[in-house]
Amino acid sequence: MKRAPFANSFVALLLFVIVICTLTPLFLMFQTSLKSAGTLTGSVKKITLIADQSITDKYPLRLNLDVRKFKNISILFGNYSKEDYLEITFSDAQGRSCSVYKRAGPRLTIPISDFDIKALNPGLPERLAETITISLKNNNNPVFIKELSLTIKRLTLANYWDIIITGYFGRYFFNSLLIAVAVTLGNIFFCTIVGYAFARKRFAFKNFLFLLIMAGIMIPPQVLIVPIFIMMKNIGWLNTYWALIVPSLVQPFGIFLMRQYISRLPASLEDQARVDGATDRQIIFKIIFPLSRPALAIIGINTFMGSWNTFLFPFILTDTARMRTLPVGLALFKNLQGADWVHLMAASSMTALPIIIIFLGFQKHIIAGLTTGLVKR
Repeated sequence: MKRAPFANSFVALLLFVIVICTLTPLFLMFQTSLKSAGTLTGSVKKITLIADQSITDKYPLRLNLDVRKFKNISILFGNYSKEDYLEITFSDAQGRSCSVYKRAGPRLTIPISDFDIKALNPGLPERLAETITISLKNNNNPVFIKELSLTIKRLTLANYWDIIITGYFGRYFFNSLLIAVAVTLGNIFFCTIVGYAFARKRFAFKNFLFLLIMAGIMIPPQVLIVPIFIMMKNIGWLNTYWALIVPSLVQPFGIFLMRQYISRLPASLEDQARVDGATDRQIIFKIIFPLSRPALAIIGINTFMGSWNTFLFPFILTDTARMRTLPVGLALFKNLQGADWVHLMAASSMTALPIIIIFLGFQKHIIAGLTTGLVKR
């Protein structure tokens, strides 16, 4: 008994460590997706364009950066006079430009909001500046600049917009959502009906058929990819939604779970309904479905997560960008973009966020489903 406080403290500490280890990767992923530049553990605060340089007249610099992600331009002068004026100009690849005109000072800070950056790349979400030009006005003497830098915004949503527009992730998101919802609803419906038949009905070879379903749980999905591919090819369903939805509409585990759950429901409710003239269809939809919400929550969450995160089947059964799902698009995006961490984490956040929302929204049902039957009646 004396060790109870120590044991409780140890369990609390262990739970705290588990929570930290679980949430840290998610925090780093979402934090990196909001950065303008950087990696998982580091950020880029500024980009230095000029250091200890004398300029006369015009001084163009190649930039090729998205100016939306910058907060301001900072210029630190080595020598200047109050008569020195500078014109800072951003120009895109087509020659469109936006400028500001400022008097020199010890340190000149110009917010990016002072520029009309909408003039760059009109019609596109990015505001790519191909060059930045520093021009001297009313002064023929050189000006010494100790440092010219661009300060990067700390947080931005531009990364999400970039991947949606330039990486087809809007289409990937739609495909994943459509397939996951269709497969989830199909499993909830068909698994409940089949589970009800095994739990309540008598028919030939019932035990043998249920044994085959149980055996199907032990078969790895990867083993089925070749016969499913051949079947989809023969019926002309390759590269269609049918190939990604139909083979997954019924899962053996869902049938097993619903059969076990319905078997524990009191049969007297169904008998009373039949006395009142209810049909099997009415019993299933008005009695079985409402009473099976905890089990249906488990099937729905597991099926949605499995369908949302699946990679192999969409990768094998589709071959165009329009039919890719988020996991496939994310894998190909990673190969194409290399170590572009901010956009890669934005794409990963798009993939993870729906799962997190679904789990938080249905956590009560999940817990109820996991604990059902633990208390003896």
